[in-house]
Amino acid sequence: MYWPKGRVIYDTLTFDEPGDELKLDKVIEKFEEYCNPRKNTTKLRHKFFTYRQFEGQSFHDFVTELRKLSADCEFATLHDSLLKDMIVCGTRDNSLWERLLRECDFTLSKAISSGHTAEETYKHDREILQSQTADIHRISKKKHHKPS
Repeated sequence: MYWPKGRVIYDTLTFDEPGDELKLDKVIEKFEEYCNPRKNTTKLRHKFFTYRQFEGQSFHDFVTELRKLSADCEFATLHDSLLKDMIVCGTRDNSLWERLLRECDFTLSKAISSGHTAEETYKHDREILQSQTADIHRISKKKHHKPS
């Protein structure tokens, strides 16, 4: 007699209580356990611990990616602490990580706030520098083009 593949899988399932094999919700639960790929926590943690902010990536996007990577790592009560540490370890902003390492008791919230502030300050400084450079070039061109 021919049995569909679903029946073969069903025959391999083990149920906790007698009679659970006849309850639809228990059967669906067992099929989901069977079909959903098992998480490799070590691999997920490796991706989290080796992630670094790449050039051109905003601080916000960096933190968002760290949050995504940490979601399935099963860090429990260490989650915020490890996320904070990875912000320090993975940021491209050397002055930010140096500043954070000097502080004794900073929180995840403080690390994120400091990162956003540092990035905004950097952007503002670049805008000022570009504006000043443009002014210098404009003045320089005026001096070189004197009417004869």
